Amino acid sequence: MRYLSLFQSLKLTDRKAQTITRQALAQYADKPTTYNHRLSTLRTMLKQAKIDGHIEVNWPQQMDELIKPEQTQDQRAAKYIPLEYYLKIRAALVDNFTHHGRKRNGEWLGRVCDLTYFMSCRPADAVELRDDAFDESGVLTYTTNKTDELVVIEDESGSLRETVMWFREWKKYNHTIHPRLILYPAFYEKRQAGRPVPVGFISRRFSKAVDDAGYKNKGWTLRMLRHTGITDELRHQGEGANKGAHRSALGQKPYRADKPVTKVKNTLKLVPDSSD
Repeated sequence: MRYLSLFQSLKLTDRKAQTITRQALAQYADKPTTYNHRLSTLRTMLKQAKIDGHIEVNWPQQMDELIKPEQTQDQRAAKYIPLEYYLKIRAALVDNFTHHGRKRNGEWLGRVCDLTYFMSCRPADAVELRDDAFDESGVLTYTTNKTDELVVIEDESGSLRETVMWFREWKKYNHTIHPRLILYPAFYEKRQAGRPVPVGFISRRFSKAVDDAGYKNKGWTLRMLRHTGITDELRHQGEGANKGAHRSALGQKPYRADKPVTKVKNTLKLVPDSSD
């Protein structure tokens, strides 16, 4: 609220706000990743401000991100987690989960990572997924946090449905009712139990599991499951698949009710390909 009061007191027009923001971001002109991260954070913050009725237009959506230097083949390959390695990381994540020194059921953590892989999305999009995003016909519909892109995934393999249904049963087991799909289990403290899980918590647990599985030197992180899922889906469906719902910088458009829909398929399963 302190920041909201500051914005309101400035009484900036959208154009002036954009100008001031561009001037502030100019210091990162030679650091595309940092520039884009700060711009994305501002978009997310003002997205909520628009929902709450404090502003009419999420004007950072009209600002282009900086183009990052193209990665080498070796750099791209380093982000890919082969499925047999992922399954070992997942096992370490599930088997080594403890809370206050007591071993607990860690399957829910493994399922969060599975969901990120099957959706081939940014981790926050999976962790913050609403329970009603998946319908009875096997279609998952969500809006990306970073680009506000509406994505519809047809669950051809059935793995998404199975994961979503597992979480719904997990919520029942924990006597939890909440719009979000992924929540802290009931054995957590009262201030956390049954409440949304921050993506940072899952990310830290995943990184620890990478170390526990013996792959510390690989540098794999939770967000690389998106890269892995997109790569695997391209192998299954060909170059026409846009599982990651990518947009070019010039394709960034202001918030609008008739924004285009990205329709894709999920063909992924957690079964290593014997042909590899």
